[in-house]
Amino acid sequence: MKSMFEKTNFRQVLVLIFMLSLILGACASEQAEFPSGEFNSQFKTITFHGDGTATFHDSAENSTTLGVLYTVDGNKISVADPADFGCGTDAGQYSWEYEGTTLSFELIEDNCLGREEFMAIEYSK
Repeated sequence: MKSMFEKTNFRQVLVLIFMLSLILGACASEQAEFPSGEFNSQFKTITFHGDGTATFHDSAENSTTLGVLYTVDGNKISVADPADFGCGTDAGQYSWEYEGTTLSFELIEDNCLGREEFMAIEYSK
C-alpha cells in the first residue's frame, strides 16, 4: 500500500504536468492577428482592407495608387499584383511584425523590385 506522502507527491506531479501543458499550449497558439486599416510612412500609405485586398499609395511618385491582393498565414504575408503593373503574376513573400502602432515587413522572396521597395519601409497607424 502506498503511503500518503507518495500519493500526494504523485498528485502534485500530475497537477504540475497539467499546468505546464496548458501554459505551453497557450504560448504555441498565441499568434498576433494581422492588422487592417491605414498605415503611413513619409510618402507611402498602405491600406489593408481586411478582406484580402489592399491599396498601395505613393504620393512621392505622381500619386501612384495600386490595388493588390494579399493573404496571411501566421506571420507570413503574400502580396500579389492582379493587374500586373510590371510585377508579373508571382506573389511576393514577406514576414510581418506589428508592435504597438508600427507594422514592418521582412523580405522572404519577391521578384518585383518596386513592391519590395514599398514593403521595405516601417509603417505607422
